[in-house]
Amino acid sequence: MPVSFSNEPEILVVHGVQTGENQDMRQNEVIKETLDKLIADPALHFETAFEFTTKILAYEDINDDASYLVRRILASMTGNSIAGWVVDEAADLISDVLLAISQGDVYEAVKARIKNEIQLAHSQGRPVYLVAHSLGSFYALEVINDLMANWGMAKSDKSFWPVHGLITIGSPLGLSLFKRDHSHLNRRKIGVNVTSKPRFPWKNYWDRQDPIVTGNIMGFPRQSDFPIRFDRQMAKRKGWNIRVEEVNAGHTAHLGAHTAYWHDSTVGQGIVNMLYVDKENY
Repeated sequence: MPVSFSNEPEILVVHGVQTGENQDMRQNEVIKETLDKLIADPALHFETAFEFTTKILAYEDINDDASYLVRRILASMTGNSIAGWVVDEAADLISDVLLAISQGDVYEAVKARIKNEIQLAHSQGRPVYLVAHSLGSFYALEVINDLMANWGMAKSDKSFWPVHGLITIGSPLGLSLFKRDHSHLNRRKIGVNVTSKPRFPWKNYWDRQDPIVTGNIMGFPRQSDFPIRFDRQMAKRKGWNIRVEEVNAGHTAHLGAHTAYWHDSTVGQGIVNMLYVDKENY
C-alpha cells in the first residue's frame, strides 16, 4: 500500500559498534534534538510545523548473545578483573564487525529486525528514512538492497517504496574490508526523466579526522575512498542518487570525530532537507 507524505515521517536510527545493552542506545534522542533545533531556527523559513518521530533500531542484544562465550573465555584468561573488563569491551566491539562481515546468522537476524521496523512504519502509512552510523550503515545498505530486489522499489511512484531515503554518517563502507561498491547496488536501471522515475537518495557524511571512515587508525586526516567505491555516475545509472559531503565537526581527538556527527548542523540540515523535499513534492 502507498504511504502519504503528509503523515509524520519516521526516522529509524541504526547504531554502529557498541558496548552496553539495547536500552543504553539513545542516538535517536540526540539526533531528534539536533533536528528540532534546526527546524525551530527562523532563518530556515519553515512555514508550517514539521513533525517527525525518531526510533532506535538496536541490535546489541543479538551481537551479545552470539559473542558471549568467546568474550567470557578471553576475559578469564587475563587473570585480572580490570584487564578482563578491557579485553571483554574490546572483544565486544571487534566481534560486532566480524559478525557483520561474516554474513551468518547474526547478520540475517539484524537485517530481519530492521526490516520488521520498516514494514511496521510503512503499514502505518508513514514515510520512512534510515539514519545509520558507522557499522549500522553496512546493515542499512544491505537491508535497502534486499528491499530493492524484492519490494518493487523500481516503481515510479515513490509512495509505494518501503524506505524513502538513507543518510549515513561515519560510514566505513569506503574500506575494502566491507567489499561493497556501486556494483552491489540493487535496483533496475531507470530513464533520464528523474521526475517520473525518482532515484533513491543516499547522503553520506564523513569527516577526514574520523579513523573509522578513512581506515587510518592513528586518526591522521585522510581522504575517504567512499566516493571512489560508490561512484556517483555509476550509481545514477542504477537508480541511486548518492551525494557525499565532507563535514568538520570540530573534533581532532581520534574517535571523537567518529561520534560528533549526531550534533553536526550540516548533517542535521541534510536530513531535514531530505524529509522536507518529499513532504513538499509528493
